Amino acid sequence: MLNFDQTFGFTCAQCWSDKLIGGTWSVTDVLTLSMGTNNEMQFDATLSGNSLALTGADRDYDFNNDGKGEPGKLNITLAR
Repeated sequence: MLNFDQTFGFTCAQCWSDKLIGGTWSVTDVLTLSMGTNNEMQFDATLSGNSLALTGADRDYDFNNDGKGEPGKLNITLAR
C-alpha cells in the first residue's frame, strides 16, 4: 500500500522474506521504494484505471534454492 504521507507497506509471502516490508517512497521519473540505507527498488510506473503497475526493479532472489540470490526483476501490480 502506498500512503499519502509517502510511506508504504506490504507483505511478500513468497519473495525474499515472509514479513511486512515498509519504508518510504518518492517519485521523479521513476517510483523509488526505500527500505533503509542502500536498500532501494526503482520501478517504472503505469497507472491505468484502478491499477498501478510497477515494473522492472532489480532485486536478487534465490531462484534455484541454493541459498544465494540471483539477479532478477520485480514487478508489482496494485489494485484499488
